[in-house]
Amino acid sequence: MERVVGENMGREAGLPEYVSKTAGSYVCNQTFYHSLHLSREHGYRAGLIHVPYLPEQAAHAEIGAPSMALDLMVRAVEVALEVSLSRSEDIVLSAGAIS
Repeated sequence: MERVVGENMGREAGLPEYVSKTAGSYVCNQTFYHSLHLSREHGYRAGLIHVPYLPEQAAHAEIGAPSMALDLMVRAVEVALEVSLSRSEDIVLSAGAIS
């Protein structure tokens, strides 16, 4: 189950966003699932926000790598935190992907 704080929160703020159905590769998975485990154990909420490359980084990454300007990334994280703090319950989605 994936717990989402707010669907379309980025779009409502004029930011590109989507809900990933996977936490990513090894380090991202480990960080995400360990955070969820600790959050249940200690009674707080946790999540993972993946941000894309900066445009100058994407120029040296694999072809087609997503990128976003730093000011947009900062605003997106601010919006995510604002929504997280304004809601007491998450939206529960059944999701996931195996690659």
